[in-house]
Amino acid sequence: MAVKSGFKRARAHQRYRLKDGTIVPGVTTIVGLLNKPHLVAWANKMGLQGIDTTAYTAAAAGAGTCAHEMIQAMVGGPEVDFSKYTGEEIEAAQNAADKFRAWLEKHEMLTHLIEEQMVSERYRVGGTIDWYGELDGRLALVDIKTSGNIYAEHIIQVAAYAQMLKDEKYPIDGVRILRFSREDNDDHRDFVVTDRLLEAGFGIFLRLRDVYDLRKEIKI
Repeated sequence: MAVKSGFKRARAHQRYRLKDGTIVPGVTTIVGLLNKPHLVAWANKMGLQGIDTTAYTAAAAGAGTCAHEMIQAMVGGPEVDFSKYTGEEIEAAQNAADKFRAWLEKHEMLTHLIEEQMVSERYRVGGTIDWYGELDGRLALVDIKTSGNIYAEHIIQVAAYAQMLKDEKYPIDGVRILRFSREDNDDHRDFVVTDRLLEAGFGIFLRLRDVYDLRKEIKI
């Protein structure tokens, strides 16, 4: 394992604004317009088990955020403020963090950007990339997930981030989605996003971006 810090930044969350001050939506907001059938099936399953999905989702979100911060702290991000999380959230997050640590033992990461907020004047959208730097000697964009699986919306999201980086003249040799589950009985997935997937994902993103604006024209 080798973790080095090159050029890195860590910024608090903020609204995305163009140079003229106009507020623009984030990539995740745009991708959120996409239908997610897996969530419908999941909600139905949880309902049949008598589980309150609202409370469950809130707890999972806390654990996911904590895991994300723990993982980023290992590659140059800020230290985690554990006072924000419950004991249960930290315990669940630790599972994902431990899996990432085991994966990192076999790889080298030199951080250039971390939690970097970017705004595209061209596409009028903002986004925060998880990690960009040298992964095993190649410049890579890495998106970190602690979800139960990798879904189509993740491909679309990372495709938008990749294009935003390229527009800012950041070279990219590869794009990866790293998924580290918070569950004890699940491992991890290192998914290479091919050029073909990036092209398809960004094409969908552009159409969703149009839908976002067109929906504003519908007034009832």
